[in-house]
Amino acid sequence: LAISSFVYLHGSMAFEQYGGLEVTTNNGDVTEVEVMTIGAAAVDAFVGMGPYFVDSDGDGDIDVDDTPDADAMGLVIANLNVGMAIMREEGLFGFGDFFALSATADLAGLVGIDFLTAEIRDIEIAVNMGHDPLVLIEANQPAIDFTKLDGGALNVATGGTPVALDFDDEILRAVAGDILLAISSFVYLHGSMAFEQ
Repeated sequence: LAISSFVYLHGSMAFEQYGGLEVTTNNGDVTEVEVMTIGAAAVDAFVGMGPYFVDSDGDGDIDVDDTPDADAMGLVIANLNVGMAIMREEGLFGFGDFFALSATADLAGLVGIDFLTAEIRDIEIAVNMGHDPLVLIEANQPAIDFTKLDGGALNVATGGTPVALDFDDEILRAVAGDILLAISSFVYLHGSMAFEQ
């Protein structure tokens, strides 16, 4: 998808919806769920004044061998891979809702703004959570144990390489391998970050 030189989106995407998937929660309960998955692979996106992604080597396609346009200015995301599953318990006594997400990206940041550098590289996000209104203690809320599925994971279709959801317990994690924030000569921050709950 390209809108003039302002918006660029390239990659693959897939969507699936089906019912009757038997899952096991992290507390050992077995139930059937309706599932909706959304996946995307090798997504490059740019919004701003560009283009940013260009066919610099002239081979007819834009890929990892190409060098981005240094004159572009805007927001860029490079090589985003994401798999997401939204699930709802089926049946008369099924009240549980579940959400899982696995995402990685090489880069998210601002480019081409001389006085501002904001880049996050080597991004990883992992989420596996659930909610059952019949469970009154928040710490006991169920999550799906995907390792109990055939093959040890729920493989989310992306239109490219599937993303495996292979969590066995509740998790909320975000990792940035490299963060750089610089505002003119006044602010400079560089390092890595991780958060897990």
